[in-house]
Amino acid sequence: MLRLARAGAALVALLGAAVACAEPVGGSMDAEVPSARELAAIAREPLGDPPPPPPPGVHVERWVLAGPLPDTIVDRPAAGDELTRALADPSGQATSASLACAARELGRFLLEHGGPPTGPLMDFMVVRCGVASPDFRWAARGWPAGSTPARDEVIAAMRSDGPEFVGAWAGSRDGMQLAVAFHGSKRLGLELDPVSMRVAHGRVVLRGRAEHQVISGAVTRAELGAASCRVLATDGERFELVCETNPRDAGAIVELSVVPPGGQLGEALARVWVSPDGSLPRVFEARSFGDRTPLRPDEDLRAVVVDAINAVRARAGVGPLVLAVALNERFDALLPHYVAARARGDFERAERITLGLLASWEPTGEIANTTFNRLGFELGQGRAGILELLFLSPSSRLVLLDPAVEQVAISVDGHGRGYSSTWTPSLQTSE
Repeated sequence: MLRLARAGAALVALLGAAVACAEPVGGSMDAEVPSARELAAIAREPLGDPPPPPPPGVHVERWVLAGPLPDTIVDRPAAGDELTRALADPSGQATSASLACAARELGRFLLEHGGPPTGPLMDFMVVRCGVASPDFRWAARGWPAGSTPARDEVIAAMRSDGPEFVGAWAGSRDGMQLAVAFHGSKRLGLELDPVSMRVAHGRVVLRGRAEHQVISGAVTRAELGAASCRVLATDGERFELVCETNPRDAGAIVELSVVPPGGQLGEALARVWVSPDGSLPRVFEARSFGDRTPLRPDEDLRAVVVDAINAVRARAGVGPLVLAVALNERFDALLPHYVAARARGDFERAERITLGLLASWEPTGEIANTTFNRLGFELGQGRAGILELLFLSPSSRLVLLDPAVEQVAISVDGHGRGYSSTWTPSLQTSE
């Protein structure tokens, strides 16, 4: 039996999918970790074709959202949008004003740049539109203005029967017409009460209902800082999360994590944008993380990621991470199975693999402040692109800048998507 003193699983996915993270779980729990034999059997299982890589993101230094943009996070139906209603009607999906807003902002960018934005701007579009659930995906269909594809063909190309909510937008520019749809879901019955994006006295309070245990929260502070939030238990399934922001920040991200039924690890199921200084900006400005020289496929990408993280840790006065070279063989073998399990919605299997990865050093003992992160980055965005995504989430910031975290394992697939797991030295102790 393995005891996890503070363990969590984090996910940062890129374009066309979700951006989500989970903070290390507070408290302690007992978890049955897969045996070495079980992990070896998983690694030998056949895999289907891997999912196609996301389209390359277009980096811009500055982008202005068109609006209108909300000042409150609340579930509202999309009003009067024929395309959204057509996408929703056959499957009974609810229309969503926040998803329609995200579709509009992404559509404008696609029409101007011919491709989706990189992760940080995509994230800003989504959260600034008031989308609180990180479980979303998008689809787009474009055609020359002179042609008129059948309406049913456009609808079929963007329909998705699984998610619960849908929002869409259609527009044109320079002889090109475009339709964009966002589909979103809520997991584990998480319901948030309406949240004002204007923060009073620097304190954000999230209230709502969750069918399962709300175990942690985190909030970004200033350029690279983050802080844990306090989870207050209330009656029945109600919860209250209190986060202290930096009152001078124009924008901040709050993440809320929940433990799935029968699970051991938390996963972020809400991601909320607020404006501590009350300015409610609509302008995105890229952070300066230095070199954007495209990385070469023949470079040692593990070393690149570690060096990039350590440069930021040095700025924060934190010691360097050390690459755990001996772990990467198991890491490389198991990660494709983790990705495949999540892609088909088998979250229980994905968690089993995650637990095995977290315990890769020692099958018994205590793991403290351990995280597993799926990180998406693109070779074309260089070291700066890697760091932008690594430090987008408050939960990732807490871990990556924790002085107690000293060791990391990293795997990189053929598409330049990276995966990492970090440990404190106490992982190597045994009971």
